[in-house]
Amino acid sequence: MLNDRALLTFCGILAAIAMFAALYLATSVFAPVACALFIIAMVWPLQAWLQARMPQLIALAIVMTVTVIVFVAFVWIVNNVLGAFPDVDGAPLTLQRIFGYIFAPVAYGIGLPWSEAQAGGTILGTKLFLTEFIAFIDLGAIPADEMSERSRMIMTYAICGFANVASIGIMTGGMTVLMPDRRSEIYALAGKALLPGFMATLMTAAIVAALPVWLFN
Repeated sequence: MLNDRALLTFCGILAAIAMFAALYLATSVFAPVACALFIIAMVWPLQAWLQARMPQLIALAIVMTVTVIVFVAFVWIVNNVLGAFPDVDGAPLTLQRIFGYIFAPVAYGIGLPWSEAQAGGTILGTKLFLTEFIAFIDLGAIPADEMSERSRMIMTYAICGFANVASIGIMTGGMTVLMPDRRSEIYALAGKALLPGFMATLMTAAIVAALPVWLFN
């Protein structure tokens, strides 16, 4: 049975022959042969890799799914607990509103006007502690009269990234499945990667905010 290196070498030879035939013999009877060789060269190593890694891939998919479900369920539980408290500013207190109060100065610092900073802070907090997908959904749900197009563009860049707590959970859970012997190293680096990644998207958003206003009209 071929090992991984021999298999990849053999498939590389098939791919080279297929590319030569496709480029220089495409109009001849070798064209179908070239197509067949190309398909074999692509599918064979992929099938072998999937067969060898399928248990790990299934475990990785389960970890990713469970992590997202846990974080969303956690927010739902916290919001229900906070709903028992009196309303704040005429509306029920939620985790998203708390994010808005905390991250409003950050949203203001990257270029949003203060009148829109709390809404922007809510989106930033949602992105950091949940996922960017939920943040994008919440951003699209903000009424047009509550956030300008310029602010929406700034927030789009601010939340366009994977630096969030949920992604850290997915990454650590997935990578420890693939590399269990490096578990401690993965845990040590995961937290360190969160803040720089989050700040990188904020810097990008600040650059967008520095662009001329007429670009957003």
